Amino acid sequence: MRGQIPYFLVAALAVTTCLLVLAAHNSPTRLAASEPKGEATTANKLVGTWKLVSANYGGRESTLPNEATTLKHVTPIHYMWVTFDKDGQVTRTQGGPYVFDGGVLKSTPEYGLGREFEAIKGKQQLFKVKFDGNRWTQSGTLSTGTTLEEVWERVENQK
Repeated sequence: MRGQIPYFLVAALAVTTCLLVLAAHNSPTRLAASEPKGEATTANKLVGTWKLVSANYGGRESTLPNEATTLKHVTPIHYMWVTFDKDGQVTRTQGGPYVFDGGVLKSTPEYGLGREFEAIKGKQQLFKVKFDGNRWTQSGTLSTGTTLEEVWERVENQK
């Protein structure tokens, strides 16, 4: 037995090594570093979580922000928003890739549900974007011809 490493130490070392490899493989640093480089990653103020605070569709003020919660999650290359009621039931959702150059947002809805999604699925949508503090306003005309102006407020970390 002299000069040999006990079996339980070898097993513990193997398990520890596997856990370290898995942790490194799934770390947020690795994920961020492996994302494609390009327009969407340079000084992108859109990245984060946003809540819809006001909206105007087709020239009419929407009551949606008062009736339900709409959150938009934006990564460096994809977006997704979801609307849910006071009971947590999802009523609409949409997402897909986008490109942002600092003033113009080009998004292409690829997945979602609801009538609004079906009408614009796979069609690029263009919006002008303005920032004012922790608010983001996007305005434009959907591929369906409906005009929109939405105001989103950044959701701060709740500690």
